[in-house]
Amino acid sequence: MKTRKFWVLPTAVFSLAIFVSCQSNDMDQLTNASDASVTILNTVSNDAQAASISQEVISSVAEYTPNFDSGSYGAVGMQKVSVKNSVTITLDDPESNTFPKVVTIDFGTSGFVGRRLNVLKGKIIVTIQARNSRTYTYDNFTINENQLKGYKSEIFNGVDTWYYSEKDTIVRVDGKKIIRNSERTHVLIDFNQTPFVYSDDTYSITGTVNGMNENGRFYTMSANESEPLISYTGYNYFIKGKLTLSSEGKTAVVDYGDGTHDSLATVTMDGETKEINLNK
Repeated sequence: MKTRKFWVLPTAVFSLAIFVSCQSNDMDQLTNASDASVTILNTVSNDAQAASISQEVISSVAEYTPNFDSGSYGAVGMQKVSVKNSVTITLDDPESNTFPKVVTIDFGTSGFVGRRLNVLKGKIIVTIQARNSRTYTYDNFTINENQLKGYKSEIFNGVDTWYYSEKDTIVRVDGKKIIRNSERTHVLIDFNQTPFVYSDDTYSITGTVNGMNENGRFYTMSANESEPLISYTGYNYFIKGKLTLSSEGKTAVVDYGDGTHDSLATVTMDGETKEINLNK
């Protein structure tokens, strides 16, 4: 197994983020649009939105958190306040090496357009408890006017594995709420002969998600160790692995294939299987 012995944030998120692009009639043909089936599809869409917001947070923290010394995370000599791409970054105590360190990433109130063309407002507060452990909280933070509340914790094992725990509540522009709690593990399985280029890394992802969709329906989602999700960072879709999604007494299995870099997957529900194109 290939390893990387320093902190790099993996960009893949355990989610159905791209599955939301499927047309609703794909699922209707599988299940004749029963109430429970509609709940499944609605939950997929809601979780996709929540996962996309989570990914934007992870990427933003990776970009705007200062690069502390890899050996001690020493902050001596760093600026208390700095600006990057019009984002204000504040370090609470730049003159000591003690923990915790608190980094406040302030996107302002007028709307900052990020790399993924999402509009960010408010603050992400990153508390670094130790070299390999940190948490995120939020202060009037929104993405495309959807407000994010809750927290995210992140632990890096120092070699090739990241552990994430999230408790997110999203208050959407329409006033509806989505609750999403997740526990997942990302393992770097190949950096594809480019150890210092992170955009082509491959990760194995396992874990669970549970939450409540916009209509108050509870759901669970899981990927297990025997058939983990495989994500190639430079590609939009999972290329291998399976997810199981359950809600309202219905269970659907999404299979992302054999590792081929395509936009195809299969969905199985009620004994029926249909191939879908995630790019439609």
